[in-house]
Amino acid sequence: MEDAETPRLIIVTGVPGSGNTSVARALAGMFPRSAHVEADALHATIREGRVDPGGAPAEEAERQLSLQTRMTAAVANELFGEGFTVIVDDVVVTGGRLDDYLGALGGSPLHYVLLAPPREVVLERDRRRPDKQVAERYLWLYDLMERECLEVGLTLDTSPWDATETATAIHAAVLDGRGQVR
Repeated sequence: MEDAETPRLIIVTGVPGSGNTSVARALAGMFPRSAHVEADALHATIREGRVDPGGAPAEEAERQLSLQTRMTAAVANELFGEGFTVIVDDVVVTGGRLDDYLGALGGSPLHYVLLAPPREVVLERDRRRPDKQVAERYLWLYDLMERECLEVGLTLDTSPWDATETATAIHAAVLDGRGQVR
């Protein structure tokens, strides 16, 4: 078992509505020196001309998604370089997106944690969110996630847990070396 003070990079991901952000926030609180890097917040810095993933024009959506990945990784790399455990919170549910992060994130150990509650749980959690409901719009990503990422790192069906319970399970798994992709 590793020590909680060892800096590491942890990608916490899943389809929108699976609890990525709530879990990432809770997980960050479990390490003595940590940072939560929320990719959506960085993407939201684009005020005019922003195109969301899957939006039109498709080329611009892809270009901005790549930019978001690079910005998220750059912030994470700086924090990791200063000795922080960094929890990257982004939708990284395809092999291509994961490869982009593997190339852009410089530190090790790197853990990939996929939150994979069943579709109906994702939709219900999303309905209960006070700030945004987007799961239905992005549920098509669930099929890609199942095809490309279920066997990578650590996959958790988080349906029986709340954010704190999920973060506790991830914390224990990471300290045990599980979910490590580099």
